[in-house]
Amino acid sequence: MTKAKAYPLDRSDREFKRLRIQAEALAAESDVMLQRIGVGSGWNCLDIGCGVGGITDLLSARVGPSGHVLGVDLDESSLVAARGWAEGLNLDNVSFQQANVLALDLPAESFDLVHMRYVVTTIRHYEEVIRNAYALVKPGGWLVLEESDSEGLHCYPEHPAWYRLKTLLQDVFDAVGADTRAGRRCWPIMRALGLEGLSFRPCQAGCRSGDDLVDYLPQTIISSRRFVAEHGLMEDAELDRLIADCRAHLADLDTLSTNVTLVQIWGRKPE
Repeated sequence: MTKAKAYPLDRSDREFKRLRIQAEALAAESDVMLQRIGVGSGWNCLDIGCGVGGITDLLSARVGPSGHVLGVDLDESSLVAARGWAEGLNLDNVSFQQANVLALDLPAESFDLVHMRYVVTTIRHYEEVIRNAYALVKPGGWLVLEESDSEGLHCYPEHPAWYRLKTLLQDVFDAVGADTRAGRRCWPIMRALGLEGLSFRPCQAGCRSGDDLVDYLPQTIISSRRFVAEHGLMEDAELDRLIADCRAHLADLDTLSTNVTLVQIWGRKPE
């Protein structure tokens, strides 16, 4: 099975800001899922691939002072940003640790809930990532995935620059071995684990002109620009023109857009 040859996005303050905006735009949808699971006081939770914070704040609020949330990520610069953000919110029951998601040195079956968002999307390793996460869930605990399906990216009215950038985003992820359509691939792997109460919930964030998330597609392309060039997917001049045209369309008060479909899948490990 193809595995990612490189993480497809840059590591910069600009990218960290984009990820924070993305997390805040999706917070209400993730909270619906956590409510349905019934995350409660005293739970010990793990957020794998948390980046600049992931959903550690949502989990923190639900587990309370008697619980704990650990966020792990391979990139130390992301974790520095996450720690500063968590300190600013006084998340005293949250900690962060550098770790490789493919070789997590954490006690087996020690978490009430293990969550991942866009981990499979950015590195593939479908079964390996999911099975490693499952091994950390306590019997009776929950395994939770939130992964991408880029087919949800649309704008209204339609505009050619938007759809050229959408195709380019899919192409650059494919070129580095990542997968913008990972969400649809995860269901059979989760089902094969024998999880109880396995649930599926697709959801989306929508944007109007002026919303913080409205620049998601152009900014994600900018964050992957190095790989666009390395793989010869588009010339700089054309890319600059498409980004400018797309941003101008998104700035129109009559334009609406939808983000990638967030595919939520969760289930309970048998006792």
